Amino acid sequence: METPLRSMIKFCTDRKTNTDISLLYSNRNEDEIPFYDDLMQMQRANPQLLVG
Repeated sequence: METPLRSMIKFCTDRKTNTDISLLYSNRNEDEIPFYDDLMQMQRANPQLLVG
């Protein structure tokens, strides 16, 4: 499930779409979040993306 969401977020970030995106994860540790580094990088590049 994470791969399609990551792909959609990457598409919106790469295309600089005017789309608000909120992705909420429930994990015990940050290191358990799939694609954590990619998501943090995209969040820095996309002010409309919130990963929490």
